[in-house]
Amino acid sequence: MTMIKASRLILLAAALLAAQPQVCCAQACTEAQSPSREVLADKMLSTTNHRRYPESTAAVAEAPEGYVPFHISTYARHGSRFLLKRDDYADALAPLCRAGQAGVLTPAGRRVKRCIEAVLAKADEGRYGELTAVGRSQHRGIARRMYARFPEVFADSASVDARSTNVLRCVMSMMAQCLELQSLNPALRITHDASEADMRYLNDIAGADSLHARYHGMRRAEKERRIGRLDPARVMATLYDSPAWISENITDPCRDYYNLFYVASNMQSHEDSGLDFMWLFTPEECRDLWQVNNVDWYLHSGSTPLTARRMPFQQQSLLAELIADGDRAAASRRHTASLRFGHESIVLPTVVLLDIDGFGYDSDDLDSVSEHWGCHRAFPMAANLQMVFYENTADPGADVLVRLLLNEQDARLPLNPVSPSFYRWADFSAFYKEKLNLQ
Repeated sequence: MTMIKASRLILLAAALLAAQPQVCCAQACTEAQSPSREVLADKMLSTTNHRRYPESTAAVAEAPEGYVPFHISTYARHGSRFLLKRDDYADALAPLCRAGQAGVLTPAGRRVKRCIEAVLAKADEGRYGELTAVGRSQHRGIARRMYARFPEVFADSASVDARSTNVLRCVMSMMAQCLELQSLNPALRITHDASEADMRYLNDIAGADSLHARYHGMRRAEKERRIGRLDPARVMATLYDSPAWISENITDPCRDYYNLFYVASNMQSHEDSGLDFMWLFTPEECRDLWQVNNVDWYLHSGSTPLTARRMPFQQQSLLAELIADGDRAAASRRHTASLRFGHESIVLPTVVLLDIDGFGYDSDDLDSVSEHWGCHRAFPMAANLQMVFYENTADPGADVLVRLLLNEQDARLPLNPVSPSFYRWADFSAFYKEKLNLQ
C-alpha cells in the first residue's frame, strides 16, 4: 500500500514537472502576442492606420472535404495616400523652418526638413488625401491573390459588383482591384459604382457622428493628456543644436514631437524610400507614441463602458448589409463577388463588432488597453475583410460554410467552427442578427 502511494506521488510529481514548461510556454506566448511587445519588436507597427499594407504570403486553411468557394463578400479600406490636409505637414515643418532661419538645425534636422518639404510640394499640387502609386499597387496585389486563392468564384463569366464611397481615393482603390481582376479574366462581368445611394452602409456618417459627439470631449482630453506625458527631449536634441533656442522657441515640444511622428508614419505611403525618417525615433519612443493613438482608436471604436459599449455599433449598417448579402448568396449559390471600398474608420468598428480575434476586448482601464488590444492589427492601409462562402458540390443539401479573413489571414469568430476557420453560415447569420437586433 505504501509503495502504491509512493508510486502515485512520483507519477504526480512527474506530471507536474512535465506540465511546468507548458505553463511557461503559454505565458511566453501570451507575452509575445501583447500588442505593446509587437510594436516594440517592429516599430513600423506603431504607425497604426498609416502602416503600409503587409502583403500576405501565409497559406489559408484547407476547406472541409467536398467544399468549394462560390461567393466572396468584402469591405476594403483605400490604399496608401497622402495626408488629408496641408496643416498635417505644415505643423510639423514650421519649427524646422524657424530653426533653419536661426541656423540651429543639426544635419539630422536639415534632412527631416527636406523630406517634409518634398512631400508637401507634391501634396500642394492638389493631392491631399489622394491615393499614391503604393496604394494602387496594394489593391492590385490583393485582387491578384484573391483571384488565385478562390479561382472558383471568378471562373468563366462570373458577376462582380463593386461599390465605393464617393471619396476619390476609395474610387481609385476600387478601380485598381477591378482592373486587375478584369486583366486576369476578361470574361468577368464587372459593374462598379460610387454613389451617395450606398453611403448608408459604406460609411454611415450620420450614425457615426451622433455617437462620436457624445464622447468627443472625453476622447480629446484623454489624447491631449497622453501627448503631454511624452518625452521629446532626445528627438529635440537630435534636430536642434541649441538647447537655449529650443527653450525659447518650442512652446509645446510634446505636440511638435507628436506632429513629426504623424508625418513620419505616413512617409511609407510613397515609393521614394529616401523620404523615410522613422529612423529619428527609437523603438521605445515609437511604442509610447503608438500608445497615444492606440488608446484614441480604442475610444473611437472599441468596446468599453467608458463609451457605454456603443462605439462598435457606429457602422452597424455595414454588418447588416454583409449579412443580407450573405443570405442572398447562400440562397442562390451563384458564383459572384461583392466588393466594397471605404475607410479605416469603418473597418475598425466592424472588426470590433464581429469580435474578430478578440477585438471585442472590453475594459475601462485605458492604461492597460495596449497590452490586450492593438489597432495596428486591424487597419493598415488597404485593410480588408473577406467573407468567403463555400458549398458542398457533392451534397447540395449540406450547410453553406463561411470563412472570414482579416487582411488575408484566417480570423477567429466567437462561434463554434465546423473545422478550423470555417463556420456554418446559418450560425453566423443568426448570431449577428441577434447582436444587431435584426431578428
